[in-house]
Amino acid sequence: MTEIAPAFQPTNGRVKVANEVIAQIAALTALQIPGVAGVADRSNQITRVIRRGGLHKGVRVELVDEDTLKLQVFLVAFSGRNLPELAAEVQKQVIAAVDRMLGLKTSNVDVFFADVRFNEAEA
Repeated sequence: MTEIAPAFQPTNGRVKVANEVIAQIAALTALQIPGVAGVADRSNQITRVIRRGGLHKGVRVELVDEDTLKLQVFLVAFSGRNLPELAAEVQKQVIAAVDRMLGLKTSNVDVFFADVRFNEAEA
């Protein structure tokens, strides 16, 4: 569980967010970027595109300190895309989404392309 920064606490209680929720935010954000075909299941040796449930399995979340995250996102790209440019856009959008929704800093978003889809109809 990741604790939300004190500046965002509306009461005297604490707010905690499960790592799966953070991973889900990162995965859904990545899927909205043109060129991303899907999220890859990092727990499986054979690359498998995760459909609806379980998107968090394609993202690894690590709490670096009290309010800073390090993320690893495993993706499938559509062919014909410039992968370094696509990765940079994923990094930018994921960092913005985590900051906007949770108020947490993200030190790193490492993007791993596990597969490429050659036909957009496959996604």
